[in-house]
Amino acid sequence: MGLFTASHMSYEVDRDPAVEPSLLEMTKTALETLKQATRNTKQGFFIMIEASRIDHAAHANDPVGHLHEIVMYNEVVDYLREWVDKNQDTVMIGTADHECGGLTLGGIVTTGEYQYNPEPLAAAKHSSSYLAAQWTRYNGSDPDGFLTDLFAQYGINDANSTEIAVAKANKGNTNFIDTHIGQAMGRRTMIKWGTGGHTGVDVNLIGYGPNIERMAGNRDNTEVGQFITDQLGLDLPSATNLLNDKKNEKWLVEKVGRDKVENGVRNLRKRHGHQHD
Repeated sequence: MGLFTASHMSYEVDRDPAVEPSLLEMTKTALETLKQATRNTKQGFFIMIEASRIDHAAHANDPVGHLHEIVMYNEVVDYLREWVDKNQDTVMIGTADHECGGLTLGGIVTTGEYQYNPEPLAAAKHSSSYLAAQWTRYNGSDPDGFLTDLFAQYGINDANSTEIAVAKANKGNTNFIDTHIGQAMGRRTMIKWGTGGHTGVDVNLIGYGPNIERMAGNRDNTEVGQFITDQLGLDLPSATNLLNDKKNEKWLVEKVGRDKVENGVRNLRKRHGHQHD
C-alpha cells in the first residue's frame, strides 16, 4: 500500500514527481506486484484504477486541470491495452459513474464562425485550484502584480482589470477564486461549462480483451457489474448468504469491527424501509 498525501493527491499538472507518483506509475507497480503475487495460482486478481481528479477539475470548471488529468488517463489506458495484449486472460473495462461539468468546446460569438482556441492551455503551469490557494495565502504589498503573474502561470498573459478586481474582492473565498480563474481561461479558449456539478449525460464505456463484444452498445451500469461477475466466475448470491448468516457474524466482526457491522445493518434496513430491532 502506498499513501502519498494526507488528502487528495495533486493534479497531474501540479504534481511533484519527487513526492508523488503518477497514475501511470502506480498502475504499472500495482499490476506487476499483483502478477507476481498470483503467478503460482489460478485465482488471478481484480484491480480498480481510478482517475478521480478528472471529476474534481470539472467541478471547479478548470480546463487546465481537466486536460492534464485526461491525458494521464489516456496514457494509462494505452498501457493497459499493451498489458492485455501480453496477458490475454485479462479484460480491461473503462467507464465512469457520471459526467461532470457539462463541458462544451467552442461556440459562435459575433463573427458567425465557430470559434475554438485551445492554444492558451499549452502555456499553463498549474491548475486553478493550486493558484487559488497561492492567492489565498498571499500577504504581500503588490496584489495586482501578484495576480498578473498568477494568471500568467495559468496561461493567461492578458488578465484584465475586471478579472484582477474580482479576484481581489473575493480573496478569502478559495473555491470562488478557483472557478474564477478557470472561467477566465474558458473565455479565451471558448471552453464552456454547463454546471459545477454532475449531469445526466451518458458516459463512455470502453473495453478491451476476451468477450468484450458483449458490452457493445448502450448499457445500464448494472450490466458492467454483471459482466465482471461472469468473467470472474463469481457466485455473488452464495457470498451474500454467507455474509448474512449469523454463524459468520464473529468472523465479520473480527475483520471490520462490531460498530461497522451494526451501522451497516442499520443503513441497509433504512434503505429497505425496515424498522430497527
